[in-house]
Formats: sequence, structure tokens, C-alpha cells
Amino acid sequence: MPDPIETPPAEPVIPPEPPIAPVPLADADGNLKDGWLESLDEKYREEPYLKEVKNVQSMASSVISARRMVGKDKIAIPNEGTTDEEWNTWHKAGGRPETAADYNIVRPETFPEEHWKAELALAAQDLFHKIGLSTKQAAALMEFNNANVLTAVKAQADAIVANRQIIKDGLFKDLGAAYDQKIHQGNYAIDKGTGGDEEFKTRLTEKFGDDPDFIRYNINIGGKFAEHGDISAAVIATPGDIQAQIDVETAKKSYRADYAKHGITKAEHKRQVDLVAKLFQEKTKATKTG
Repeated sequence: MPDPIETPPAEPVIPPEPPIAPVPLADADGNLKDGWLESLDEKYREEPYLKEVKNVQSMASSVISARRMVGKDKIAIPNEGTTDEEWNTWHKAGGRPETAADYNIVRPETFPEEHWKAELALAAQDLFHKIGLSTKQAAALMEFNNANVLTAVKAQADAIVANRQIIKDGLFKDLGAAYDQKIHQGNYAIDKGTGGDEEFKTRLTEKFGDDPDFIRYNINIGGKFAEHGDISAAVIATPGDIQAQIDVETAKKSYRADYAKHGITKAEHKRQVDLVAKLFQEKTKATKTG
């Protein structure tokens, strides 16, 4: 009987090692953890952009933006080494027109012609083209400049009007009750000076009619006509005229307190005092206040 075949002992079964769980590169909020670059191939680890990435969201945004730029024209951002040709390409891409004249800067209808300088507009176009402004940027800059000019012009005009009003108020006060009469005399002088030419008179008064210096000048000329009897009107004394008369009367010896030393009687002194008092009353009556 043959010997029984010996069965070799079974080799022990070694269970496979459990798979190593990958280390998360980002936390639950998507923020990349320190050392995440080590999971990349070595050739990518030194990319400057990757060193700046802080979370998955920004990385995804960059990838999407880059994909969207595929097929589009790309222009390098200028730097200190950018050539003139490259600058021109950059400015053209930004909207700069072909020539300075293409900005087509003209005077707005609402802008006063007397304050518009065509030569400055041309110089502005040349400058805008040189520094690479787009048509839209140039238009915005001109609009800003024009608004500032109009503001300054209005402020200047307002100041002139205010100053003229101050002078006219002073003239009105000086002339008092004689104001209307003096204005009448000034208008008479204008009539004579323009020789009956109504168009000439209209142009003159439109230019200078509200200028107090012009008014005073005409009043003075009109007064000369009145002195020679060319204007038939009763003369009304101005407060200044009356004050001049007061100065004369108060300087007389009969008005002084020591009148008796000069051989002047008490009755003569009283008449002189009464005369001066009356003149002061007339001056008060002649004085107008606006």
C-alpha cells in the first residue's frame, strides 16, 4: 500500500494593507493648506502665480478667465521697456483714435463763443493723442474743463454785477432827490452824443447802460448842458450840493459862537443859525435811501 501523500501546510493569508487616505489639500472652506504645492510635479512648484493662490475659488476663477481669453487678441501690459510701437498698439486697443483731429473737439452750443479758444482746443487734441486718451476719455475731460470755465465766467460776471450795484447804490445816495433829474440830464447827453442815431444809441446803451461810471460820466456832461440852458428843467439840488452850501454858511463869522467879537448882532447870528438849520433839513429831505 502506497504511502499517503503529505499535504504541505497552507501559507498564512496576509490581509492587504488598507489604502492610505489622501491628505486633503484644502479645508472645508476651500482654502488651500500649507504645503499643497508639494502635491504638484516639481516643474510647476516654482510658478509665481501658484505661490500667490490662496484658495480653490480664486484658482478656478483664473482658469476660467484664461480659457475665455483663448482665441482673443492679447496685448502685453506696458512697462519701462515698452517700445513706442508697443505703446501705440496699447493706446489703439484702449480706444485712441487714429489721429488727433479724430477727437473732433468743437465748441458746445451752450458755451459762450467769446470764451472759446480754438487754438487751445487743437492743442488739447494733440496732447490727448500723445498721452493715449480714448475718444470717450477726451470727451469727459473736455466736459469737465468746460463746466469749470463756465463756473468761473459766471462767478466773474456775478462779481461785476455786485460791484456795479454797490457803485450805483452810492450814486443813488449821493444824488438823493435829484437822482431822476440827473439821469434825465445824462440821457440828454447820450442823445446829443449819438447825434440822433437810434441804432448807435441802442448799441451804446446795451454795452454800457448799466455801468455806473458811464452813468456818472453822462450825468456830468448833461449837467454842462443844463448850465447852458440846453435842458429846460428845474434844477434840483443834490445832497452834495446842499452840503457844499452848508460848508460855506457855517464858515461865516455870523454863524460862529464868538459872533459879537466881529461886530455881528444877536439877530444876525440867529438868522445865520436858522439858515444853516434849514439847509440841514433840505439835505435830509433831498437824501433818498433805496
